[in-house]
Amino acid sequence: MGKDLQGFFSLTLTIGNYFLSDIKLLLYAVFLDGELVADMEEFQVEKCFRHKVALDFSHKEKVPGKHTV
Repeated sequence: MGKDLQGFFSLTLTIGNYFLSDIKLLLYAVFLDGELVADMEEFQVEKCFRHKVALDFSHKEKVPGKHTV
């Protein structure tokens, strides 16, 4: 081939709450001569749910068989 292939690219990912907290991104390239190169990057994403939920009971402690509201 005799020609050096050079270049770059930019990749933008929108991370939503449908992703797990551990993301692994695998990128690979297959060159014209059949050579394969690959790399992987791991990302830690803080879990953030779309809807915030709060739960509270009328009494702090209940015993089995008692009514709780």
